[in-house]
Amino acid sequence: MGPRDALPAGMVFVAVGLLVVAVGCFLPLAYVDSPLIQLERNSLLADGDGWLYALGVVATAILGWSWARGSVSWVALFVFGALGVVVAFAEGRYVSTGEIWTDGSGIPLETRPGAGVWAVGIGSLLVAAGAALLRGVRPPRARAAPSGQSPPAPGPPPAPPGPPPPAPPRPAWPDPEPPPPPLWRRPENDPE
Repeated sequence: MGPRDALPAGMVFVAVGLLVVAVGCFLPLAYVDSPLIQLERNSLLADGDGWLYALGVVATAILGWSWARGSVSWVALFVFGALGVVVAFAEGRYVSTGEIWTDGSGIPLETRPGAGVWAVGIGSLLVAAGAALLRGVRPPRARAAPSGQSPPAPGPPPAPPGPPPPAPPRPAWPDPEPPPPPLWRRPENDPE
């Protein structure tokens, strides 16, 4: 694997971001300030939003693969990363201001965003930053042959190179005499 085959830094950011978002789907959605209260169904997947993030991870991974093949622009990856940041921010605002959970008597609990929301937001930010780093980077192309050259075309082998063709003859001056000197060099114009 040579330097041309190396993975661009932007794709490393995208891959790490997707991994962080995927792990964030299993982490807690919210935290309660009271240590005596445990929240039920407290993960992004259990809440239902985690499936949306998991689908986004798969879709963004497919877009990353398509970028590597040269069929998708870096902008598509950036849009998915930025969309993930916006949705994670909205999820965090909803968790901290909405009345999602109540205790046994029906009183709403004050919650704050959990590690899952933070992981999704940070992972999405890494995806967007990685996509921005891909701006101007040409995706690696499929290798044609191990030596770096394209394989020979089918058909008869090419003829071996022969001697170079002879040089064309130099044009002869139409008059056997040399051309006259310029007017300013003619002896009849010289002062005496």
